[in-house]
Amino acid sequence: MKKFIVSTLLALVSTSLIAEDIELYVGNTAQRTGNKPQVLIIFDNSGSMSTDETVKPLYDPNTVYPAVGGLNSLSENFIYFTKGSGVDNASMPVPDSPSESRRFLDAINSCEEARVRLETVGFYTGYIREYAFSGNSGSWQEIPDNNGANIEVIDCWDDIREENPKNAGIEKKNGSIEALPDGYPVDGLGSKGNPVYYTNDVNASNTAFGTGEVVTLYSDNYLRYYQNSSLTNVSISRMDIAKAVMTDLIESAPSVDFGLQVFNFNAYDEYEHDGGRVVFGIQDMTDSATAELIDIIDNGILPQTNTPLCESLYEAMRYFGGQAVLYGKESRTSGTPKDEPDRDYSIETGSGNSKTYTSPYKGCSNEVYVIMMTDGKPTKDNAADGLIGALPGVGSKFSGNYLPALAGWMKNNDINNAIEGVQTATTYTIGFSSGADDAAPILKEAAKLGGGQYYPAQDAAGLLAALQSALVEILRVNASFTSPSIASNNFDRTETLDSVYYAMFLPDRGPRWQGNIKKLKLTDGKQVDREGNVAIDENGNIKSTAKTFWSTSPVADGEDVTSGGVAEMLRSQTVRKLYSDIGSNNALVSFNKTNVSNAYGGDEELATYMNVPEEELESYLNWFIGFDEDDSDRDNSTTDIREDVFADPLHSKPLVVNYGGSASSQDVRIIVGTNAGVLHMFDDNGDTVEESWAIMFKEFFPNIAPLRANYTSSDKIYGIDGSATVHLQDLNGDGSIDEASGDKAWLYFGLRRGGSSYYGIDISDPDTPKMLWKIDETTEGFERLAQSWSKPKVTYAKNNIVNGVPKPVVIFGGGYSTAKDVAGVGQHDTVGNAIFMVDAQTGVLKWSLTPDATSSTNTKFTDLTDSIPSSIAILDSDSDGLTDRLYVGDTGANVFRVDMPSASPFDSESPWTAFKIAALGGEQANSSNDRRFFNEPSIVRALITNTISTTKTNELGDDYIEVTRQDTPYDALLIGSGDRSAPSSIDTSDMFFMIKDKNIITRSFVGENPAPAPIQLADLYDYTNDPFGQSLSATAQTELEIAVSAKDGWYIDFAAEGEKSMSSATALAGVAYFNTFTPAESVSGGQCTLNTGSGKLYAVDLAQGTSIYNWLNTDGTGRDYLDVGDRVPDTPTVVIPPPEEGVTGSGKIMFVGVGAGSDGKGGSGSGTLTLCEASNCDVLNGFTLETMRTHLYIEEDNK
Repeated sequence: MKKFIVSTLLALVSTSLIAEDIELYVGNTAQRTGNKPQVLIIFDNSGSMSTDETVKPLYDPNTVYPAVGGLNSLSENFIYFTKGSGVDNASMPVPDSPSESRRFLDAINSCEEARVRLETVGFYTGYIREYAFSGNSGSWQEIPDNNGANIEVIDCWDDIREENPKNAGIEKKNGSIEALPDGYPVDGLGSKGNPVYYTNDVNASNTAFGTGEVVTLYSDNYLRYYQNSSLTNVSISRMDIAKAVMTDLIESAPSVDFGLQVFNFNAYDEYEHDGGRVVFGIQDMTDSATAELIDIIDNGILPQTNTPLCESLYEAMRYFGGQAVLYGKESRTSGTPKDEPDRDYSIETGSGNSKTYTSPYKGCSNEVYVIMMTDGKPTKDNAADGLIGALPGVGSKFSGNYLPALAGWMKNNDINNAIEGVQTATTYTIGFSSGADDAAPILKEAAKLGGGQYYPAQDAAGLLAALQSALVEILRVNASFTSPSIASNNFDRTETLDSVYYAMFLPDRGPRWQGNIKKLKLTDGKQVDREGNVAIDENGNIKSTAKTFWSTSPVADGEDVTSGGVAEMLRSQTVRKLYSDIGSNNALVSFNKTNVSNAYGGDEELATYMNVPEEELESYLNWFIGFDEDDSDRDNSTTDIREDVFADPLHSKPLVVNYGGSASSQDVRIIVGTNAGVLHMFDDNGDTVEESWAIMFKEFFPNIAPLRANYTSSDKIYGIDGSATVHLQDLNGDGSIDEASGDKAWLYFGLRRGGSSYYGIDISDPDTPKMLWKIDETTEGFERLAQSWSKPKVTYAKNNIVNGVPKPVVIFGGGYSTAKDVAGVGQHDTVGNAIFMVDAQTGVLKWSLTPDATSSTNTKFTDLTDSIPSSIAILDSDSDGLTDRLYVGDTGANVFRVDMPSASPFDSESPWTAFKIAALGGEQANSSNDRRFFNEPSIVRALITNTISTTKTNELGDDYIEVTRQDTPYDALLIGSGDRSAPSSIDTSDMFFMIKDKNIITRSFVGENPAPAPIQLADLYDYTNDPFGQSLSATAQTELEIAVSAKDGWYIDFAAEGEKSMSSATALAGVAYFNTFTPAESVSGGQCTLNTGSGKLYAVDLAQGTSIYNWLNTDGTGRDYLDVGDRVPDTPTVVIPPPEEGVTGSGKIMFVGVGAGSDGKGGSGSGTLTLCEASNCDVLNGFTLETMRTHLYIEEDNK
């Protein structure tokens, strides 16, 4: 349905010849296209459901109910709403109340699918949006949580899905209603003065409908009934109550596909007429299908069975798995009583007693949902025990029943092996009436293990609330976030602190994206929220029910980018400490209109630079600060703070700096840049957070106007898009950074897509930043700077020693050349092909490596032909505290080594030299071998046992083969290829490499000591098919060892189409950990998922390339990997939590930033991966974060 806009977007990209990784968020893979949740309702038709209950009469839409609570019915009809919740006494709107703001006029409701249901059942659940403006950019946006007073135009996803173009009206400023044209919602057309809300072409409907929070609408008449406590109670059977509520629910939620299962008779013997049967298979709920299901419920179900909960769920599992029909064919088709209605034969194939189910899983759907509603404990429910107990890894019984264990197994295991991927089921349970009180424990446990929720319900209202709450939870859409950051412990460098920080962003179609940073904590190896609950879900996202730290709201903020975190805090701050680099020599001074205007010579000059009208200059500056100058929230105030005051940290990973303090209370600050061009420092006070300061850099002032206008036709705007690094000098080693004591904290960062600049900031006083220096492509000696992607590295080198004291230097690559964005095979670059070293304090160029002529600061090296976007790997090979070697890859599939053996790069005897250590593309470049390195190589100092075959002659003159094993030291380089700028590309055969650098001594490669020839792909052994992981004879093992020893390393060719390396590897204890990203398969506009692609974590033996862990997933070659979810994975963050107090050997090393954690996607959701514990991990002995990139690895003889 979205094919038109997707094709248009791709055509525009092709025209501009630009590749950016935001294609994952604004392209076709970021649009929901019609897939609906599939829900099987297990409906209790046991005999106890005939019990009468004294309750309020059921809702009658033909009755006009009076206002309640002494209120008078309003003269106009209103529609009321709740967002993110269903019918619930605690959150229901109060009709006719003057103080109730969750409503809008019925006359503007253009959701025709909702209108019909409001007139019949009184409520509707679906995806509702209003049309609103951000600047001059109009789009369909989520409605406010608690205020509908300013809603003018409203519509729903179901109208688009059903291709229902009928629309109502728009409320004008004078209160009148103006008719709207029929059509389908569209974003970005027209202007604020002349908006265009609709298009006649449903295929051109390019909105975000179908995502976000679910909204429930109510008619005013229904709420007057619901709130009316004066209605005379009547006697109604549980069955009739459940039927009425269930049919209303089904009719009210067209965004869900339903199926129905009931119990078989299950009497008189345990093994007679067992389990349950599916009487209505899960299917698209068209009008006719809805009517058929409602008729089955109303007229076909009778209360006459036992309560085989577990057996019925087991049959449901067989249905989901496409297995043979078992209990489905055990219903009583004759006699009295007779099981009615009959099973749904349309979901079965085959004949006679050999029928199998047709699984309801759709082509790219991997989850179904079960809602089990019952009024009592299970009875006659053990016939399936043997079958369930035989499931691999199933849990034990709970109170003599397998129901919870089975629900848990269905949640965590592949139910349908015939379909690619892992198919699971989530189970929700509802205990209806007082009869279910005794069943509550087992129902709670089943929901807990099944990944759902348990809801108790005593009457019709409670049952409806429970059912709607389950649907709302099912319909929720998760957000994504970037890799987490964590702080080191200044008082024990072998440990980290227990806080985890996530930067988040909300993609949009305009240049302005919203962002946030949220905090979780590590407890007992799990990431938890402020209430101590596990905060990561089975997909690796923050749970929607999580209450993150810092938020003051009692409501869960979870994965919602717009709630909680630093964004919530900033919205309450009208006075902030703001700086800008507008002072003399780029000094930081207070950001205000007077200072900014004076810096540019007056308002006219500043307005010209910013490209804004002079008379509106102050308004633009106020907007940039964060004030809601355009009244985007329509609260008639422009002095409050706009919702998106904190912009997106798209590629800027938070940097956590620990200033020390005391062992029990450490001063932790978080630094992050955003694409608004602002650098923020935040102070983590534990349960609260404050902004220490923000710096608004002048080079981004021209971006203010287009950010404010936010036209959807505009390109994404970038600011501080790179991650920062910090250099700390704790002179007295007391664990604290104290400027008064001479300690230093210097910050460095580039801009990535935001430009070519590098900045150095003195943050020694965390509350008063000072500018150190700025460099860009106009600075002398830096003409080859491209986009500043290369994250700066701070170290010490022999050429920057003053009076015998080493001074720190900053090293970075030349950056990313946008020429590589052009479609097709990459060509050589004229910028970015350089390495730079500057004084860390002054920014003065100390040395560079470029193809340009040799000078007093530059070494000419013509082999640098392609841009270098990655950070530079540094090595102190002789442990004297000074870096003497560099390694780096480029976007031409080359890897370089730089030797720095002397104090002068131009020393006559030992000059600094560079050579190409590896060329891993192809002699004739094509799309398949156009490999590009965007990640820093990881260096592992290794000692490996080589197996050597030598032909010798004995004393008889006969030749024989002697096999010897020899320990050989080398420096292993771990690096993976992949185009970070085009993650959806599929044409290149990307790989992961281990390169042996056998020249382990730093020296000059000149004259009689020439550099070795570059290692080619043919010089590496192909580990793709895991040769050492196969079952080998002793002879074959030896032959393989000999062949591998003769090579200069190895490579793994990624198995999936388009699979690529997107982050640096980590090496620990002889294991190489590396991530990959695989783009989603190319599908038509009718695709059914939001999947942008999938991330994988591999762990392989450094020497033999074998898989270390028996993870659940395997690639096309049989190699195990951990599924880290639908995301572009960053390098996992190493965490070393403190050991348990008083417990020897309880320390461990863990990863965070690995999706759901050790179980992978669909697992327990711990959010961590434990690599080793002190009792079995020698690397903990003497391990520190500062040295984790360099390790010693010894491979024992394989004799």
